[in-house]
Amino acid sequence: MPQKTVNVHNEHTKADESYTGALLGDLLAKYGFPVNQATHRKMLRSYLVAEGMDKYWVLFSATEIEGSEHDGSVIVATSINGKPLGDDGQLKLVDSGDKKPQRWVRNLTAITLKSAE
Repeated sequence: MPQKTVNVHNEHTKADESYTGALLGDLLAKYGFPVNQATHRKMLRSYLVAEGMDKYWVLFSATEIEGSEHDGSVIVATSINGKPLGDDGQLKLVDSGDKKPQRWVRNLTAITLKSAE
């Protein structure tokens, strides 16, 4: 999949970090839910649950991963600063638009798309 690099400030570690991985919107499109203007109405009524190995989970509105609706990029990262994620596992969900990494999910194990209807 195409890779995107996001540069963020991690408020927990007080360090600038560079993550690389696939855009979450690209992953959703690959599995049948294109994130674009054609699915806009459905996105407004959908949300994602991202869960880590430690059972930590967070919510995202589907519109938060579409570029015309959200300034940040939400990626499923596979590397940090050009190296493997280390203790954060093989996959980590990162949102460059969040000021704090509260919704970043390390050791990512599942992303579930749900409808609120």
